[in-house]
Amino acid sequence: DVSIEWFDKALEVNRKDGNAMRDKGVSLSEKGDEDGAIVWFDKALEVNRKDWNAMRDKGVSLSKKGDEDGAIVWFDKALEVNPKDGAAMRQKGVSLSEKGDEDGAIVWFDKGLGVNPKDSAAHRNRGVFEINRGNKHGAFEWMCSAVKLDRDRGQAEFRAVCKMCDKFPDVEWGKLFGPTARMKVSAEESLKELPLFIGTIREAFRDEAEGYLEKIKKWKADRSAFLQPESLLDPGASVFMVLRKWNSYTPALPSAEDERSRGGGYFLWHNGRGTVIDPGYNFIENFHEARCRICDIDNVILTHAHNDHTNDFESLRVLLHQYNDELPAAEKKKRVRFFLNNGAFRKFAGMVDLKDDDFTDRVFTLNAGGEFELLGGGGRFRVLAAYHDEVLARDQAVGLGFRIPIGQEERKVLVTSDTGLFPLKREGKPVPDTSERGAEVWRDYLKDGWGKEPDLMVVHIGSIREEELRRSGELDPAKACYANHLGIIGTARVIAMCRPRVAVISEFGEEMKDFRTKLVEGLQTKVLDVFYRGNETPHVPRVVPGDLGFIYDLRGRRFWDCVGEEWSDGGQIDFGDGDSGDPSGVYYFAKDRRATYGQEPKQYAGQFRSDREYRKGMYFLAAAK
Repeated sequence: DVSIEWFDKALEVNRKDGNAMRDKGVSLSEKGDEDGAIVWFDKALEVNRKDWNAMRDKGVSLSKKGDEDGAIVWFDKALEVNPKDGAAMRQKGVSLSEKGDEDGAIVWFDKGLGVNPKDSAAHRNRGVFEINRGNKHGAFEWMCSAVKLDRDRGQAEFRAVCKMCDKFPDVEWGKLFGPTARMKVSAEESLKELPLFIGTIREAFRDEAEGYLEKIKKWKADRSAFLQPESLLDPGASVFMVLRKWNSYTPALPSAEDERSRGGGYFLWHNGRGTVIDPGYNFIENFHEARCRICDIDNVILTHAHNDHTNDFESLRVLLHQYNDELPAAEKKKRVRFFLNNGAFRKFAGMVDLKDDDFTDRVFTLNAGGEFELLGGGGRFRVLAAYHDEVLARDQAVGLGFRIPIGQEERKVLVTSDTGLFPLKREGKPVPDTSERGAEVWRDYLKDGWGKEPDLMVVHIGSIREEELRRSGELDPAKACYANHLGIIGTARVIAMCRPRVAVISEFGEEMKDFRTKLVEGLQTKVLDVFYRGNETPHVPRVVPGDLGFIYDLRGRRFWDCVGEEWSDGGQIDFGDGDSGDPSGVYYFAKDRRATYGQEPKQYAGQFRSDREYRKGMYFLAAAK
């Protein structure tokens, strides 16, 4: 800055001082203002069209801007005027090296050294060049000769090359300048290590680089597809997907890849609008594998604040922001409606900006009894009671009852979320409060018919406690029932009292993975079938365990049959354990296809995954790309 002041003073005295113009350009280049520098190099050339120094300096600025071809043009012009300009030769070599022309670069480095063998900068450039060629020891020799010529410059590069060659910099410096000599490398000088460091990295990963870059390219393509504004889903479809496996903390625990746990959530798609329910661990991964995209999300609902129901909420918001950020300017931005129970709202209060107009349509807090419209005509829902200690609160968790319009009819979907059968006592360890027997959670479901005989009911079992099944145990519900979850008693009770067409038992603790299918089969045959025996009802609830293969068509009251590769009647749904590639999975088929599935579960489980990956039938738009 001070130099520039003095160049300007010189130019006030002599407006045609070409040297001052050129040197002002050099100072601007040192400040990083290459465009400003080039302006003054051009002014110097207007005064003296044969100023080879200005030509060369202009070439250096162009090189710093990344314009190596333009730089070489000006180095050549400088050499036409002064064929012995060793600095121009050296800089031309640098530009050729940047372009990948190693043979051409070394020719011009050597020409420059032929003119001026003591050009320390040329020696340093040769060192950098040898690093780029993978010749570390050759680079070391050139750096040694560079610091011998000018020990005040290039110390950082010398130190870096020593380390690359497994040499101790201080020892090698002592060999050159005596045992008491010490290097002094400023922060600015230290930055000059970086080109050598870059060269070392490139050489180290020369064999693997292409493979790494291809994987990154594929990842970027997948991410780009996920953020595409064109949906793959049929806007005429009305489907409910289970996009979760296990509950609680297990998806957060590290494990071997083939044993990796997954959590998740649920997704409701109707009228071309999508509603995410409780995006816990791995929800985005499961959502992506279902071939859904960010553009498919219009509503997000959180029933309570536990991580296994909220873990991917923040990531969803980031992706929604990125989605809008990458839309063309003319495209209408996506707006999403958020519904949070009081505990979740408190948890994310610092994240959810109520005035945000980027991707937030509105934010609602959920209290039992409230009713809300889903954005875009996706239906409406009532907030149902739930009795669950979510740490932040003991009485703020909620369940959900949806009414989905289908022509002149409607379909009902009930999601219990995490709840006990009875309210919890307000103090101490969570214990069922059975003082009011009329407070069983299912009674709230039946108010105004929201949870009476729903088409689909998703029931969170949580786990099973010893006191639930011990034959010698108490029959008193306060002692027999699982307090914080429905458990097996509460699960059977709410299904029996609400009588859904299809009941999906979800939110299993992972400790139940080896017997959950047997447990559900027993619940069907030994409890519900017996409960309704002789009862003149139009149907007995069909009960299945929830897993990633469950897709229910609300319009036709059907499920996706992985054996027939078609929609089958929901009342005929059956299920089986997954194949060796998905040992903890559950897959679904019509009852009369159980034997077929049992002969080759690997084939049909793989077929389901393939059908979904390649969008064969199901809920996909046939013309989607």
